[in-house]
Amino acid sequence: MIVGLRAGGARDKRAAWAVWLLLLLAGAWHAAALAWPFAVALEPWLRPGEPVAGLHGLSLAVLVAALVRAPSAGVAAARAGVYATAWLAATFWWLFISLHTVGGVAAPLSAFAVGALAAFLALYYALAAALWWHWLRRLGRGAAVWVFAACWTLAEVARGVLWTGFPWGAGGYAQIDALGHHLCLKRSPRCSPCPLSDLCRNHR
Repeated sequence: MIVGLRAGGARDKRAAWAVWLLLLLAGAWHAAALAWPFAVALEPWLRPGEPVAGLHGLSLAVLVAALVRAPSAGVAAARAGVYATAWLAATFWWLFISLHTVGGVAAPLSAFAVGALAAFLALYYALAAALWWHWLRRLGRGAAVWVFAACWTLAEVARGVLWTGFPWGAGGYAQIDALGHHLCLKRSPRCSPCPLSDLCRNHR
């Protein structure tokens, strides 16, 4: 019996580590979805330097699944924080070059600064996830989707406005081309004043 309990505990620990690793990977997927960083192309879904809307959606789906299964608001906040830290650090990694290569700051200190900024900005998303988890049990499935979108959007707005704003790598960058393509593919000439008109022309 004791052996069985120990084996069960070991499995639980491995499962917990797997969740954190998956969240780190999902955060990196989020960053990659903003502009596909690899030379590998798979037309028409993957193009180097172009956003990948589907990968962005998959990344968020992994996060939501982890939040739904979180045992507490604190764990939900930690999971969202890890996800957002990985996403943001992988998005503005170039700050390391600005600090170290251009500015002459020591490499360890430059790496720490980038990670610290990402972790600080991730607090917005950690708070949003904790609030959503708190309300999740009181909401229907449809309402939960809309409330998550609202909480996440507020976190994005806060990141882009507070402390002079750090809007780099907003998730919407991964979706705007896809939305412009699907919503405006058959654009009428009368829609020319639309802010998406340039996107429409590119996708025609």
